Amino acid sequence: MKTLGKKISNVPKAEPRSLLPSSTDVARGSALDLTANEPPIEVLLDRLAEILVEAYLYERRNNK
Repeated sequence: MKTLGKKISNVPKAEPRSLLPSSTDVARGSALDLTANEPPIEVLLDRLAEILVEAYLYERRNNK
């Protein structure tokens, strides 16, 4: 079987992992950039409530 190409072994990782317990380690990788840009929990709960109401009204309208 032919090889497809030269194997690259020095590929850098997005976020280095440490040997520390997960409670003190980085919770999320910097490649995702989610730690600083997350909306407050109240905003997320309000959006979830809107989605649930929209889904309920959609089902109610379409099941008559």
